[in-house]
Amino acid sequence: MQTDVRLRILVSKLSTSIAILDDTAQQSIQPSSSRQTIVFLHGWGGSIDSFIYIAKALSTKYRCILIDLVGHGKTDYPNAPFTIYDYAEHTLEVLKALQVDNTYIVAHSFGGRIALLLSAYHPALIKKQILTGCAGIKPKRKLKVRLKILQYKIAKRLVKLGLRKKCVLNKYGSKDYKALTPARPSNSVHTKKPCQTATDNLKKSFISVVNHDLTRYLKYIDTPTLLVWGKNDVDTPIYMAHKLNKHIKDSGLIVYEGDHFAYLQNANAFIKVTKHFFD
Repeated sequence: MQTDVRLRILVSKLSTSIAILDDTAQQSIQPSSSRQTIVFLHGWGGSIDSFIYIAKALSTKYRCILIDLVGHGKTDYPNAPFTIYDYAEHTLEVLKALQVDNTYIVAHSFGGRIALLLSAYHPALIKKQILTGCAGIKPKRKLKVRLKILQYKIAKRLVKLGLRKKCVLNKYGSKDYKALTPARPSNSVHTKKPCQTATDNLKKSFISVVNHDLTRYLKYIDTPTLLVWGKNDVDTPIYMAHKLNKHIKDSGLIVYEGDHFAYLQNANAFIKVTKHFFD
């Protein structure tokens, strides 16, 4: 019978929520000697639930670990703004705490950024990885977008000079940035900062993460990598998949009908190709 273990572990003073799906786990976080592990890393604004359907289907064969990344799901908000390197380091510490090594990784969007850094810096950690709608490539900005960024910079300067109210900045920013609501109270005794401070930390983290181009790390990745993309993805357009495929040595690309969440829109096909690639 399948076991779904939900628990929280303290990593770098942050209470971190994880789920372990494994019908041999018997309510233990200890690694299984008989099964390979798959670690799932969700996208920005997501949670454990982003991959739960996929993980349940795969847990009959693999030990599946899902992590609520910092500031997401039931994991604490950061105590200070995080960079993508901080997210990668925290994820690495979680895997060390769970005694995970030589693992498979499945990552979506923002989670893909973390996987890129882990596979570049810690090649022995990851046996193979599947990246779907992976972020990390600097976008080609259209004129309209560049003008909007310029307008935001001007408005921000005027606010700083006291010539505009701060609320005028609210109309700028991506949908993920605008979706950052005030933080819920933390369950961790280690995070006692006010909700607004926690939310500001997450907003600054988001800005830092999305503006960081990881292209220069791709040449260091030797991990066998499968890229799975949605043909109509506008968040991470298909040209990003081709660039990743070009610069990651041992990589392949599968394109599905669908958008940024093509892995869910083609869930059964995604599960099948995951089993085949990891076998």
